[in-house]
Amino acid sequence: AFPVKIFEYVGVGLPVILAPKGEAGDIIESQFLGKVFSNSAVKEMAETIRSYRLKPSLNKASDNFSRQFQAKKILDYIK
Repeated sequence: AFPVKIFEYVGVGLPVILAPKGEAGDIIESQFLGKVFSNSAVKEMAETIRSYRLKPSLNKASDNFSRQFQAKKILDYIK
């Protein structure tokens, strides 16, 4: 499963903090869009969120997750 919120966060250039690990997490980490944790890694999640506050946004990745890009991909499948 790939939660819709992930598209929204990445679409506006925000890094993703995701728990638990799974299919969506594999994509997040392979595309360097954020970090994935086990549910019990609360302290590590908080530290990562603090560190992301100091980093620039993910603007280069956001184009592939924008609503326009996703709508175009869907239209291509429909045609």
